Amino acid sequence: MFLSSYISRIEELLESGDADKLTYAALEARLALERICYEILKINIQHVDGNTREKWQPKPLINSLQETVDPYITSPKIISISKTPCEEDRNLTKEEFEQYDYVEIGRTAGIDLKKFNSIYQSLGSYLHTRMPRPETIEISRYPVNDKTKEKIIEALYLIKHHNEATNVQIGAFGETTSFKCLCGTVNTRIINGIKKSPALKCVNTECLHKWKVTVSDEGDIEWKTPLVELVCKNNNCKSVNQATHGQIFAIHKGKFHSWSCGSCGTEHLVGWGLSVQQWQSPKK
Repeated sequence: MFLSSYISRIEELLESGDADKLTYAALEARLALERICYEILKINIQHVDGNTREKWQPKPLINSLQETVDPYITSPKIISISKTPCEEDRNLTKEEFEQYDYVEIGRTAGIDLKKFNSIYQSLGSYLHTRMPRPETIEISRYPVNDKTKEKIIEALYLIKHHNEATNVQIGAFGETTSFKCLCGTVNTRIINGIKKSPALKCVNTECLHKWKVTVSDEGDIEWKTPLVELVCKNNNCKSVNQATHGQIFAIHKGKFHSWSCGSCGTEHLVGWGLSVQQWQSPKK
């Protein structure tokens, strides 16, 4: 699988045991752990909103995928196909499915996220120059210690297991729903993920719009983007225009967003400012 090159490189660097080689072995191992998580992201990317894609560290990324895409994303999976086609033109029950004979066509290893993250964080501690301390003022270029090789070997075992136990990437399953964002991009989400994470960001990386989703007991789905009212400053117009929360909160301090009134065309600049008002004690 995709981890073979990482494994051979880590084993090569471990052979010497030199401090510099151990540092680079720790880096390769950390990159391999990130690759495992990014492959999971890749196979599910069509169901992933912008909020999840902004997370790059394994634990926050996988936690977000669990909440918004697949609650079983860390579990091992096997995909099989029946030896004979299903002739029933209806949804089968679990018992009826189990009556068929199946042939395995692929599997993917699970992830013990607690252990995975512990190893990942430990490896990161070997990738920074050691700061001087009162008891040890020497600055170490390669901050390895007696436990470094042990931790790299532990990571290597995990990487090998994942590489051997995975021969296909299996994405999330489930009923999906789609909607078109204001930017024109079609977003597709798994309904079970929406129920657990109703706030999402458009999959278009250039889009600023955010959405809130509600699923009724009857299964009806409604997509809404919070809006802010902007009143035209032209005294002859005073029309109320609307902007989304995503557009407003994307404006940085000291910056301005240009906006034209939809009715009269008057140009405006929108920005954040400090408002000071006199405080009045509530009447008793």
